[in-house]
Amino acid sequence: MINYETSDYRPENLSIYDLANMEGIFSEPIHYNWFAAHLLRLCRKADTENMKKLAKVFPDIVAAYWIYLYGKIPDAIRDAISNPEYYEYWIPKLMGKVKGR
Repeated sequence: MINYETSDYRPENLSIYDLANMEGIFSEPIHYNWFAAHLLRLCRKADTENMKKLAKVFPDIVAAYWIYLYGKIPDAIRDAISNPEYYEYWIPKLMGKVKGR
């Protein structure tokens, strides 16, 4: 947790999405950092072609973005991710969104 009084962190740099979901997306056992937060913001700005480019390099971030917002990875983006089923299985578990709860 960030101590707002003693850090140079500025909450106005984050969107409501970032603030509401950062801890859930960056939960154990994977350790993410603020670079991953920047990638999530970039996903929000990316068009389909640039999202495909991001998905090839950062499939976990792109998968988490789509699964959290829409519950699935769109077909156009799935094609850019190698083994999308892996991410569709694990990302919801990491975020605590296990089906059937």
